[in-house]
Amino acid sequence: MLRQTYKSIIGKTKACYPDAFFVDVTRSRKSILSPSWNLLNDYKNGLVDWTGYTERFKEEMEKPKAVREMLGIAKKAQKKDVFLVCFEGPLAGDKCHRFILLDLISKIAIEHGIEVVVSKEYACLEDQKKNKQSKQMILSCF
Repeated sequence: MLRQTYKSIIGKTKACYPDAFFVDVTRSRKSILSPSWNLLNDYKNGLVDWTGYTERFKEEMEKPKAVREMLGIAKKAQKKDVFLVCFEGPLAGDKCHRFILLDLISKIAIEHGIEVVVSKEYACLEDQKKNKQSKQMILSCF
C-alpha cells in the first residue's frame, strides 16, 4: 500500500509499521520528488496559489529521473507499505506535495499495469482511532 506521513510523527509511524519502507520526499534531503526551491518559494511568498503550485509541480515531475523514481516506489508498494514523508502535518490539509505524488505514482502505476492501493489517511493516527473505538466497543459489551 502507498501511504503518506509527516516528519514529526515518523517515529510513531515506524512503530506502527516496522516493516514499511519510508521515502523522504523533502527538499532538505534533495529528493528528486521534492518541489524546486523556485516553486516552493513562489508558493510560500504568495506568488502562486495551490492550483498553480500543483500544475508546476506536476510539470517538474515529468522529468525522466522523477518518473523512474515514482515507478520504483509503485513497484515497492505492491509488496509492502511505502510511506512518502514530508514536513507538512494535518493542519495543512492536503496541501503538501506528497498528496500530489500519491496521485502521480498511482497514475504511473496504472500506466505500467501495476496494481497499487493508495491511502491518503494518516495511517498511524487512523489505526489508533480504530483501536480506541474497538476497545470502547468491547468494553461496552461487558
